[in-house]
Amino acid sequence: MHASSQRWGFDRVGRVWACLCVCVMFPGPDMDAIPASDPLRDLIEAHGVQCHEEGAWLRLGQTGPRARAWYVQPSGTNPEQFVQLDVEVELWAGRSLGESFVGIGASPTEARQSAYQSFAAGSLHVLLGTLLIAPCEHITVAEWNVGGIPRRVFLGQIVTRSMGESDASPPEWTDSLKGALESLPLTTGAHWLRIYFAQSDEEVMKLEVLLDNEEWPELQAALANAPWPKAQGFLSHRLFLVLQGGR
Repeated sequence: MHASSQRWGFDRVGRVWACLCVCVMFPGPDMDAIPASDPLRDLIEAHGVQCHEEGAWLRLGQTGPRARAWYVQPSGTNPEQFVQLDVEVELWAGRSLGESFVGIGASPTEARQSAYQSFAAGSLHVLLGTLLIAPCEHITVAEWNVGGIPRRVFLGQIVTRSMGESDASPPEWTDSLKGALESLPLTTGAHWLRIYFAQSDEEVMKLEVLLDNEEWPELQAALANAPWPKAQGFLSHRLFLVLQGGR
């Protein structure tokens, strides 16, 4: 499994980032949202997928899913340093996937670039590899037993954010995730799963488990005692994956 890391060297941003990470959800665009589909188009087309405009949406390929993106300002943050990027992918009519990313930088431009870097590292390749093109070297494809039924799993990079040097070794908690899924039932078809963990000075701040953008309390409880990393200062792990198959 691959990993991607971002590190900051000043403590104030780390504290604010820690606060943001425990409250970012996918709200849907509102009147204050700023369209962000142009950089989304550039990013997707850089991976060999042509986009076609359909109003505020981008059609990925000729017959693929649609996607759109926008920026919002997280409450109580400095717009010169922070921004939230929301990306929505309409898989088919009535079923959409949403992902949110906070960006931090010394300017609004750097903050937006930071948010898109997190999206590219953690979710983009999984989405492209499951919906449009062959999986690439940035994702791991495996077969796991979920509820006793074999499933094909597409795992993105574990995106790490920290205030210091992060451990480059593979996170041990992914084995706990695989083991916990063996006993949890899941309906047939494609599902997306996001795991987010944050700690500060070896104290757990947040553990969030979302299945299809909804809380999955059973898996969250099963992961509560997983071997999560401990570090001085702020450290977070974020993993996005797609599960396919079942019967």
